[in-house]
Amino acid sequence: MTLEPILIAMLLGGLAVVLVVEAVAARRGHPQDRVNRRLSLLAGGGDARVVLRKLSRRPMQGDNHDLALALLRIPPIRALDHLAARAGLLTPIEHLLVALGLSVVAAVLACLAAGIGPELAVPAGPVGAVVVWVLVLRRLARRRNARFAEQFPKALTLISRSLRAGHPLSTALSLVAREMPDPLGSEFGMVFDEMTYGQDLRGALANLCRRVDGRELRYMAVAISIQQSTGGNLAQLLDSLAGVLHEVERMHRKVRALSAEGRLSALVLSVLPFAVAFGIALLAPGYYDEVFRDRPFLIVLCLGGAGIGLGILMMVRMVNFRF
Repeated sequence: MTLEPILIAMLLGGLAVVLVVEAVAARRGHPQDRVNRRLSLLAGGGDARVVLRKLSRRPMQGDNHDLALALLRIPPIRALDHLAARAGLLTPIEHLLVALGLSVVAAVLACLAAGIGPELAVPAGPVGAVVVWVLVLRRLARRRNARFAEQFPKALTLISRSLRAGHPLSTALSLVAREMPDPLGSEFGMVFDEMTYGQDLRGALANLCRRVDGRELRYMAVAISIQQSTGGNLAQLLDSLAGVLHEVERMHRKVRALSAEGRLSALVLSVLPFAVAFGIALLAPGYYDEVFRDRPFLIVLCLGGAGIGLGILMMVRMVNFRF
């Protein structure tokens, strides 16, 4: 038995352990009997400053503090950390880079084990691993933003009612942080904590907008900033914004229901060419061996693949609507 498969298994196992530990750690912040992750950490006896730094992914005081600060000065690593923050991961950047390095090495060894030469495996492995990581983190960030947008109108209504009851805005934000689940509850809790420890309201809202991407959130931040500067009825303004968001969400659900058939057709048409090619390759492995040596066939195949990709892109744009 060669050593190469053993190394691949060990590295893939180590990467799987890292990912499972991260998933379990993230899931522990969402039990049914607790409101959100921030309150869970505070209820466990955590210091509010430490919890704030952990949730905002700021380097913690300790042995790796200087290393983390040095790493975050590198633009690609800083972009990766920002993407991890939007995805809601709490893993420190140095641990995240270790997991990324393990996946890069595993990808290179997997390419070598598959018979790919070192001249292709060495550049292709790292590129593939990094692309997969970025796609996964972007997917997690989009899901988190979608959950935030779904909870946001309720949060605006809660803030408006608190303001009408005579509470200051900081108290209204703390109420949202206590009553709303993640991700919105923890994000507004971080805004409240930043204000508690000296950050002004505009700066705290700007940090929130950097962590969560959403037009609705920026509208609220602009409205609150203008109200802080010029005055006005903030409760009425937030009520109007919440009503608009409720109508937009209702229209979005209606459009998705009406376009369900089109989206399903687009999915079938997108998968069908690849499924047919895979089926032919599985049932008759040597069916295309001779024509693969024909240059015109390869040119037509590339043009056909480009046409399929363009068609998939057009169908995706046709069945996905932006408001």
